[in-house]
Amino acid sequence: TGKLRVAVPAMRRPQHRPPDPGERLKAPESLELPLRVRVDDLRVGRFEWDGKTRIEVGELVAGYSYDGFRHRLALRNLRALDGHYRGNLVLGARDGLPLDAWLQGRISAPVPGAAAALPLVFEANAQGQLARFELQAQVQGEPGSAALDATQARVNAHLAPFEPMPVIDANADVKAFDAGALWPQAPHTSLSGTIAVQPQGTATWTVNADLRNALPGPWDRRRVPAERVRLQGDVRLPGQALVRELEAQVGGGRVLARGEWEAEDAWQLEGTLAGVDPAAVHTAMAPLPLSGKATVRAQGKAFLFETLLQASGGRAAPPRAAGNEVAATVAALEVRSLKARGRWAGEELSLPQLEVTTADAKLDAALDMRLRARPGRGRAAPAGPGRGGRAVGAGGPRTGGGNSRFVVEDVAQAQQWLMKLPGLPPAIGKALFTGRGDLQLAWQGGWDDPMVEGTLSVSQLQPATPPGQGPPWAVRDVSARLDGRLADARLDLKAQLQQDARTLALSLDGRGGRRPGDAWQGQVNQLEAVARDPAVGPGPWRLALRRPLDLLWAGGRFEAGASEAALIAPPAKAGGGTTQAVIAWDPVRFARGELRTAG
Repeated sequence: TGKLRVAVPAMRRPQHRPPDPGERLKAPESLELPLRVRVDDLRVGRFEWDGKTRIEVGELVAGYSYDGFRHRLALRNLRALDGHYRGNLVLGARDGLPLDAWLQGRISAPVPGAAAALPLVFEANAQGQLARFELQAQVQGEPGSAALDATQARVNAHLAPFEPMPVIDANADVKAFDAGALWPQAPHTSLSGTIAVQPQGTATWTVNADLRNALPGPWDRRRVPAERVRLQGDVRLPGQALVRELEAQVGGGRVLARGEWEAEDAWQLEGTLAGVDPAAVHTAMAPLPLSGKATVRAQGKAFLFETLLQASGGRAAPPRAAGNEVAATVAALEVRSLKARGRWAGEELSLPQLEVTTADAKLDAALDMRLRARPGRGRAAPAGPGRGGRAVGAGGPRTGGGNSRFVVEDVAQAQQWLMKLPGLPPAIGKALFTGRGDLQLAWQGGWDDPMVEGTLSVSQLQPATPPGQGPPWAVRDVSARLDGRLADARLDLKAQLQQDARTLALSLDGRGGRRPGDAWQGQVNQLEAVARDPAVGPGPWRLALRRPLDLLWAGGRFEAGASEAALIAPPAKAGGGTTQAVIAWDPVRFARGELRTAG
């Protein structure tokens, strides 16, 4: 038998991509090598595991040897997850692959609200065979520190890593355990209690847990909102799980759930909520206690669900600052009730019933869609202060169709409602307007280039002015029509502006649409403006485009083609003739704050 000695050069930044998680590993029958190996000193500055969860380790110092019968790995130092570790592993090369390993580590765990980190020590031992071994592990405060009795966790388990259910049985006892101290992605906790996994037959395991959390808090503050959780559940091969009984104290209320198996691959879970404060779950939610029930049924790979939740109490107090616009929107709307019924199977979501009621609005909707392929169909009927509407349709990249109509009966009321929503321009609420509008839209074909037909009519729109101020400008008799392919649709627009006796009538006819590369291109064929002002004279002033005007918007750049317009002034005195001036300009270009043109 020969002997090989290897001098390994320092590796600065190796990367490894793990195998497909869908492939189950098989236990090897032998780990024999054709020759003896000895690596006295292996050093790696940094190593990245680029998997679903990114892991980075560094300062690896180790030694390895194979003597023809067993593999030996001596881990002298390893830095990972804010800790340093060392250990030893002896693994036989045949005869069942006997395993004897231990690992020790020291972790500096951050403590919420404290400047100093909590020193923890970690120790684990594994003995048995590679395919089936016993694992004992514990985490506790470092001896000699104030944290010695503060945090403790002990785990005893029998594992079979190559089986469909790798945990044969396990028992864990925790005291003031902080999950966020060991895993940076986990929330901070202070858990005390027990967890047990025990086999029931050959294909079922029971899970029992009774945990108290002395550090409850909302998810967006990296806390767990539950104060206590008691759980009884089952795990069945090939990977199905069921909650038989659950009782949790969450947000000042209770969550109860009960489940049962209905067939080999079917189960049902029913849950109720009583007085759960959403603000304790997420700080952006309105603090209106929720109560209700939910049912989930599994049939093979499909999940059927039904939910009914209602809020209790008076008007909610203003919620704290939201971490994102979605959460802030939920808080501002003050959801009072939610009713939903649907089915989820793989990438298919069917939601035949969705009813949401807020403090001053309501939504009745339905939806069917494939999440990845994106085609779907649905309907929606929103209603609220000063506005209402409906929409129904189906869509996909190549096919689809539908129609919608939205009516604003009171623009001022609709503005005041929109002002509650975050993320909208402040200009929406600077001035309130009175008026009414009606928008109708129909489309046929896929969203890549549908045929569209839409109309907009506004009978009157004017700002509300306090007493004593002069009459404001008002928009009247607005009529707009859009017709054609989205890539090349015709637009016809007519509108009037009026301030007391002053008037301005506008008329526009053109076409345009979307172009590749997020560009928009159009052409104004006809544009006419007629102005009347008794203070200037009795006759109208007219401005009319004499040649079509090409327009382009792409990548923050605006371009307008060369054109000309005629300005016709009324007679200077009774019986006189009109005068005309021609306004001409060269191409106009605006980009990066710079305007270029001539005329």
